Amino acid sequence: MTNQIRMGCWMGIVLLVGLLPSMTWAADGFTQSDRERMAALESSFSMFVQQVDKRFEQIDKRFEQIDKRFELVDKRFELVDKRFELVDKRFEEMGKRIEDLRSDTNARFDQMMSLFYMLAGMFTSLFVAVFAFAWWDRRSVISTAKRAAQEEVKDRTQGLDDTTLTVNRMLEALKSLSEQLPELKDILRRVHLL
Repeated sequence: MTNQIRMGCWMGIVLLVGLLPSMTWAADGFTQSDRERMAALESSFSMFVQQVDKRFEQIDKRFEQIDKRFELVDKRFELVDKRFELVDKRFEEMGKRIEDLRSDTNARFDQMMSLFYMLAGMFTSLFVAVFAFAWWDRRSVISTAKRAAQEEVKDRTQGLDDTTLTVNRMLEALKSLSEQLPELKDILRRVHLL
């Protein structure tokens, strides 16, 4: 379109340059031929102006069309911006959901840790209680068995004390007799009583 405008401007300039040398100026003013030429020049110039005006109107129309297209592009950009805003809102919602899930997971993990501590405390208490009961039971059983054994030994050894005293006296008598009897001395040495 701009090439056509340039072409029209050049044509107008060529017409002016071409008509100027052919114009002759009279000393007293314009001649009839000058007036005719001037009228022809005015008519061609008015046609040129009309063509230039038409072309400018066409350019204006095209610029209006371009403006409309830019407005459409602007509207599309606005739609794209709105879509981006929607996407941003969705991302914010997703972020909130993820944060909620994270807090729920942390709460559940805390609950599990509390349960684990409770179970560990219960098992520790149970182990201590069982160990303490076994230790107490063993001590009580051992002390009871010890007393029973001591009483049993006492009961059985009461008669032995008298017997032991008698046996010791008999050994003393045999030792003193063995000094007089060499055969008895040999016998006592064989059984390791001397």
